[in-house]
Amino acid sequence: QSAALLAGVRAARMSHVATMDGDLQNDPSDLPSLLERAEEFDVVIGRRRLRRDRLARRFASRLANAVRRAVLRDGASDTGCSLKVFPTAAFLALPSFDGMHRFLPALFRDQGLSLHELDVNHRPRRAGRSKYSNLARLGRGLQDLFGVWWLSRRALRVELDDRER
Repeated sequence: QSAALLAGVRAARMSHVATMDGDLQNDPSDLPSLLERAEEFDVVIGRRRLRRDRLARRFASRLANAVRRAVLRDGASDTGCSLKVFPTAAFLALPSFDGMHRFLPALFRDQGLSLHELDVNHRPRRAGRSKYSNLARLGRGLQDLFGVWWLSRRALRVELDDRER
C-alpha cells in the first residue's frame, strides 16, 4: 500500500493529493468536506465513524491506534482511514518505507504541518478483500512504530523568523 501511495503521489500534478482505498469502504462524497478543511489546515485525515468491519478488526484497530497515539503523540485517532488530503510536496519530502501509510500524521507533524481530523462515513467492504490479518501486522507494525518513534525524536525542527523567509 505504501508503494502504491508513493507512486500515485509522484505522478500527481496538483499541489494537493486526496487519497482513498479502492475497496469501496470510503465514501467519495466525503472528499469535498476534506478539501474544504484543507484550506485551513495543512493535512486533513478522515476518522471512520460507525465502522462497518468485523468486531476483531475494529478491536485490533482501536488497540493499534491507541498504542501508536501513546508512543508517537501524533494526535490522530484513526490512521487506518485512507481518506486524506495533504500537500504533494510535503509527502514527497517524507522518508519513504514500506508501512509509512500507517504513520502519515506523525510524519507530517514532524515537518511542522497542522493536522485536522474529520468524521467520515464508513461502508461495508464491497470490493476485494483485505490483504492484512491482525496477527501478520503485529510484528511489522511494532517494528515500524519503533522506527518512526526513533525518527521523530531525531527530526530537525527549525523555526524561521520573518526576516529569514
